[in-house]
Amino acid sequence: MKYKLLTVGFLIYIGLSFLVNGYSLANYYINDLAVNNQFVDEGTTDSKLEYDYVSNVYKKMAYVDINGAFRRVLGQHELNGVVKLKNDHLVFLQPLTPDETLSVCADETKKLSDALAKRGIEYMWFTLPYGVDKYVDEMPAGDYIDYGNDTLDNFTAMLDDRGIRTVDLRDVIHAEGKTTYDYIYKTDHHWTSEGVLWAVSKMVAAVDETCGIPVDDSLYDIDNYDMTVYKNKQLGSCGTRTGQYFAGKDDFTLITPKFDTLLQNEKYGVEGTMPQVMMDVEALATDASAFYTYEAVNKGKTPNYEVHNPNAPQLRVLVIGDSMSLSEMPYISLAFSDVYCINSNYVDTLTEEFLDEYQPDIVISTYHLYNLYEEAFAYGLNNEYSDKSR
Repeated sequence: MKYKLLTVGFLIYIGLSFLVNGYSLANYYINDLAVNNQFVDEGTTDSKLEYDYVSNVYKKMAYVDINGAFRRVLGQHELNGVVKLKNDHLVFLQPLTPDETLSVCADETKKLSDALAKRGIEYMWFTLPYGVDKYVDEMPAGDYIDYGNDTLDNFTAMLDDRGIRTVDLRDVIHAEGKTTYDYIYKTDHHWTSEGVLWAVSKMVAAVDETCGIPVDDSLYDIDNYDMTVYKNKQLGSCGTRTGQYFAGKDDFTLITPKFDTLLQNEKYGVEGTMPQVMMDVEALATDASAFYTYEAVNKGKTPNYEVHNPNAPQLRVLVIGDSMSLSEMPYISLAFSDVYCINSNYVDTLTEEFLDEYQPDIVISTYHLYNLYEEAFAYGLNNEYSDKSR
């Protein structure tokens, strides 16, 4: 009798789960209201219906949270493709990108640099850190190996060999006695707000040195900014796979200038202060920012956008980047008169016609490790990879 009751109870649970999850799926199809599904990989199934069903399981994060809590109690370091380092930072371990792939990316970068040089336009590449520090070993015990820094070393060397000016921010961090973990979120692979301000200060200084544009040294002095900390606010790209208890959540710091700012966003036809034009501060008061807080706060998620700063030194800067650039743009826009951003997913829009129209003085690339693949270098400048751009 006991086993029959257990069986009936289990079947009732399965039936109710199917109905509730079916309602959640229907709500997604009808009203486009999706459960957060960042930790569900596309391509895990050939059936779109199955993928959509799994992506919209009701209260899915509660199951993930429970799983992560048990893994933490058991002292385990891996869950859903994410590894927890000894310092509790979560990372996706990276394979070594083949030299053949990196060579294509480096060659296309060289073509871009040469095309810009013919127009008298400067070009710089910034090698960015990611979730694993190059100089500090925080790998947990076990067969855990990460090749991301080897890939970045190889690619940076290829660019150097081709005569392209590079600034390796990993080395700058190390030289200042800091680590990647001081500037990257614990549950995500992006810059923290403090990391953004630091990184942009280095980028602007390098542009200043290259172009001879005087930038006020106090512009990125942390004392000239208001800092509001939101405790346990963010669960990032790794955290959504492991839940909030596996390694905890990230604090989020809203960093806004104390000094007067005036920006004009040409894309949206908006004028105002830097936070008004480049940030959605109101999102911090809603649940919308529980995942990827920096994305909820920082605008500019469209493929291309242009910002004008009438009070900054006259220099037209083109940034080619990815989601790391999303958080960089508000602060870069404080230093120069004009800043335009092209997302690496849309580099086919970087054409001869675009250069004729925008006429940048300098182009900088700030690619994350994850975007070192051929399609992200398919610049629309008549190269053989242009038709592959996404």
